[in-house]
Amino acid sequence: MRDGQLLEKDMQLPVEAESSAEELESWLYTLSGRWIAIICLADIQRVYMDTLASHSLVYHPELRRLASTPGLIDAKLQPLFTATQLIERDYWYPAGCTAYQGVSRLLANHYLDLATFESIRHWPLSNSNLEVAGNWVDNIPVLATLMRQQFGACATRMPVRIGLTAGLESRVMLACSKDIQPAPLYWTRSDKSASKYQDIKTASVLAHRFALQHVTLPFTSEFNCDDADIEQFLLNTGYCVGGSPLKSHKLIDSAGPCFAFSGIGGEVARDFYNAAKVGSALSARNLLQLTGLPELPQLVVAIERYLDNLPKLEPQQQLALFYLENRVSAFGAVHRYAYQSGIVLLSPFSHRAIVHCMLTVPLAAQIDAQFHKALIKACWPALLALPFNEPLDLKDKLHLLYQRVNRRLFN
Repeated sequence: MRDGQLLEKDMQLPVEAESSAEELESWLYTLSGRWIAIICLADIQRVYMDTLASHSLVYHPELRRLASTPGLIDAKLQPLFTATQLIERDYWYPAGCTAYQGVSRLLANHYLDLATFESIRHWPLSNSNLEVAGNWVDNIPVLATLMRQQFGACATRMPVRIGLTAGLESRVMLACSKDIQPAPLYWTRSDKSASKYQDIKTASVLAHRFALQHVTLPFTSEFNCDDADIEQFLLNTGYCVGGSPLKSHKLIDSAGPCFAFSGIGGEVARDFYNAAKVGSALSARNLLQLTGLPELPQLVVAIERYLDNLPKLEPQQQLALFYLENRVSAFGAVHRYAYQSGIVLLSPFSHRAIVHCMLTVPLAAQIDAQFHKALIKACWPALLALPFNEPLDLKDKLHLLYQRVNRRLFN
């Protein structure tokens, strides 16, 4: 998407044959949404992906092949995790690793050089003007417009669905989609967990107070995965992800053809991995602990290589980049290849200008979610009246206490 318009499936970039790589990148990253760009010029043969690497792209340097999922490349399956670990423990592959021998994943902020089949970081570099500063708030009106344009452009083509929860990113999406026509449908997934209870309660209050089109999607037995469903999901995603995406994919796929927005990527501006707790020296060990992944030698080596390539930025910026380039692109993009109904998953945070601004928000402001609150205030300040991820009344507090006691007694 660009300037509030959806681009065609295939298009030629408005650049000249003699354009430099910097000029190409400068134009490409005015685009939002999900896209892949293949550049074939005399001196530049590269593949770029959108800001969040919303598509899955894997490659085999020796075979000189690239594809959307490793199973399409003639490579041997050599998983580090068993299927049970993928399914039950939410394991995934960081730092460009995959479950296939010789196959690597292209991460966000990297391009694939088709001449050498190497992955090379193109942004941010040490000179990328990412100084942490207090003037980030000056960019909020422009960023809010970028988000609104995405919702508006999509609404002209297919129905738009937006996740509605008690969380911060969800409230930002609600604020930035105000008055979009045709009106989006806001949806909330349901199960018996404490977090989902609060999501449903807060979403219901928001829907009633602001006259939203809203549905709650109950997780019923028809959405359970049998062995055949599990195997097909793992095959489609290259045995690279499982866990919650696997367990919920049939429910999400039931939406049919639509643009479905989630807030993935917005966590970059709110200290998702707790930088103060991690400290200033990032290591493969503490990053694996943060992600809940085991300390396997192959993963340690891959993450150490990844860390060697990180630009010299503030520790919280490096940690945010790790989250964006790994958790968002190496985990978040992969499961999208399991859906069959025509649902298109998007994030309004997928724009270079938005990510650039999020990376410059001071740590204290991140902890207080000031970036998110500023966007909401700019678009729909009344939404700030309800708390985020907290009980709304005494009944909610008692319900939360009951669930905690019940979990402690019977789990």
